[in-house]
Amino acid sequence: MNKIIEQHHEDRFVIKNYINEIDSDFLKFYFDQNSHLCDNFFEHHKNSTLYLRFVKNETVKTLMHYYQLKGNFFVDQIFNTKQVNWDEASIVRRIKGWSHPIHCDADQDINFGSIVYLNDDYGGGELLFEDGQKFKLEKNSCIFFRGDIKNRHEVLEITKGKRYTLPAWYTK
Repeated sequence: MNKIIEQHHEDRFVIKNYINEIDSDFLKFYFDQNSHLCDNFFEHHKNSTLYLRFVKNETVKTLMHYYQLKGNFFVDQIFNTKQVNWDEASIVRRIKGWSHPIHCDADQDINFGSIVYLNDDYGGGELLFEDGQKFKLEKNSCIFFRGDIKNRHEVLEITKGKRYTLPAWYTK
């Protein structure tokens, strides 16, 4: 396997420098300038998720779509499968005090997940798997993992700043 992909577990892989620095900064800037476009009926996602369908800027739409397709490519290559996106592309900004309880993505017919980190200048917010493996990835890195029961995970409380990500989920 190519050296740009680091295997941290049989079902967890990290790619550093997955997203271009200019792209990640531009997506964060766009989110901050357009957070009023966030719309989500789940209370724990309210005012924090900007879906592709609400994005007005064509460059941002193109970037979101590009990184979604790139995710599909890597899931297919890493896990030797053929998947499609479970949901549309989104930019997510989480603020101090937010956390997400332990869960299994497969509960929603998801086979794989990925998270692209647009920044790393926040406190807390680590991705913690039930087996104790914890990730706080560098800016512009991406983690890919199976969505099965062996990969139940949570996001620990953000203690400082804002955490920006591009999450994605994949299904057949």
